[in-house]
Amino acid sequence: VGYRKVADAIYHGVTKDLRKIAGVLDDEGASLRQVADALDDQLKVGYRKVADAIYHGVTKDLRKIAGVLDDEGASLRQVADALDDQLKVGYRKVADAIYHGVTKDLRKIAGVLDDEGASLRQVADALDDQLKVGYRKVADAIYHGVTKDLRKIAGVLDDEGASLRQVADALDDQLKVGYRKVADALWNSGIRMNSRDLANVLKAEGASAKYIADSLKRVGLSEKTVVDALKYGAKVSTSSLNSALKSVGIKISVSGSSPRNIIKRWGF
Repeated sequence: VGYRKVADAIYHGVTKDLRKIAGVLDDEGASLRQVADALDDQLKVGYRKVADAIYHGVTKDLRKIAGVLDDEGASLRQVADALDDQLKVGYRKVADAIYHGVTKDLRKIAGVLDDEGASLRQVADALDDQLKVGYRKVADAIYHGVTKDLRKIAGVLDDEGASLRQVADALDDQLKVGYRKVADALWNSGIRMNSRDLANVLKAEGASAKYIADSLKRVGLSEKTVVDALKYGAKVSTSSLNSALKSVGIKISVSGSSPRNIIKRWGF
């Protein structure tokens, strides 16, 4: 009579314990897809209960469960619901199951974890610590799947253990948001750094002295701090320093200024 009718007969004539029904179908030689078909298409118990029955009656392989739910027509959100709300396996395992069982689209995975209630840190944890995709891909997934707030993205990458250079790389080389936005995100993210660190990392990312000066000024640093960061953080040459400062309206010296007065004003 087939596995669907077997399931139907047991469900209506013997027991409504879906876990036992899934288990006995498995014992009878039904494939995972056939078990899911019987529970979903025949008994119409819903994806959550299908997941629960398979998990407790057939296999605890979450990747396979995610895959078979997807085969049954479940949306990514419904797969995540079944794993998270029904099986309560945690966001990391949800991400792993979806990544290996349904899709490797990290943007979609980040988005569905966010929909399930994961915090930004939990999304980053799942992508970084569980899937180990690297900081650049973590940033890309969060940016396109959760939030475009670069300050928050920079902060959560720092929380995950990324160095200042790695955070800058993710924002600059992966997201390509431009040096100004990189500077703003880094400076206002809560990452521990000083103005020299910021100037140095912008230079390492390829920013010219003029771009660095402009970026530092735009984040609200004083003229003296901008000069100091360029000279001692980015270590730009004197000629580049003067040109960069001039481009943002800062005069390092005026006609007739003595070296003593210049030193007194700028501190070097």
